[in-house]
Amino acid sequence: MRDFQAAPLYGLAFGALYAAAAIVILLLTAFGMIYLAYPLAAGFALIVRLSPSASMKLSRRREAGTKPSCRGILVPVLARGELRWMAFVTLFVFVIWMYQVGAC
Repeated sequence: MRDFQAAPLYGLAFGALYAAAAIVILLLTAFGMIYLAYPLAAGFALIVRLSPSASMKLSRRREAGTKPSCRGILVPVLARGELRWMAFVTLFVFVIWMYQVGAC
C-alpha cells in the first residue's frame, strides 16, 4: 500500500493494462471471434508475470531512496531471460495452435 501511495501512477498503469486486455478478450468473444480469444487469454496469462517483477523493482527502488522511473524499473525486468522464455513458450503454443487449425 505504501508503494502505491508513493507512486500511484505505476499501479494504475498496471491496472489499466489488465482491464484493457480483459475488455479486448471479452469483445472478441462477444463478436464471435472466440478462436482468437483463447490464444490471447493464454498469452496474457504468460505475459502478466512481468507485473510482479516490475512492482518488486519499484518497491526496491523506493526502499533504496531513489526516485522510480519507467526505464529503471522495466529495463532490468526485460533484460532477464524470463521474457525470452515467455516469448518462446507463446510462439510454441501459437505454432501448435496453427498446426491444429490447419489440420482441421
